[in-house]
Amino acid sequence: SSGRVPGQPGVNGDNIRCDWSPKADVIAFTSSRDGNQEIYVINADGSALRRLTTAAGSDANPTFSPEGDLIAFESNRDGTPEIYVMKADGSDQQRLTDFSAGPTPSNVSVTKATWSPTGDRLAFHRRVGPQGERGHLEVYTINADRSNPSQITVTASPGFSGFPSWAKWSAKTYR
Repeated sequence: SSGRVPGQPGVNGDNIRCDWSPKADVIAFTSSRDGNQEIYVINADGSALRRLTTAAGSDANPTFSPEGDLIAFESNRDGTPEIYVMKADGSDQQRLTDFSAGPTPSNVSVTKATWSPTGDRLAFHRRVGPQGERGHLEVYTINADRSNPSQITVTASPGFSGFPSWAKWSAKTYR
């Protein structure tokens, strides 16, 4: 035995932040095997490794939609971290959020997207605060069609509200 995991060509780099497809056949994950963080998928049996993103910058934290047809992820490809969505095959990559006009804390982040059980909305956290200062995290939601971005927590600094999660076990309740 070579000691290698199936589907991994034995290159250096981190393989982190994975998410199972709801169809249970594919795992999406972040890897730095090609020099910067990109989104990959691999079959659940370890075969058919495929790179989905190729943009400059970091693409990370993939999360499948409830139907498994879309993947939300974070990227700084346009200069600041934002949430993007693509089809599960990597095509049709589109920016979902746009906070470029707002103040930018020194440690800016828009990350940790999570789909609603019905797939029509996403929640994520964003660092907020005055330009150039440390800032703190708040939770936001946005419709999957890019409409109605809304801050849903208001936390006094230096506290934070982050790492949102939907009650996935209740998906059938909403359908």
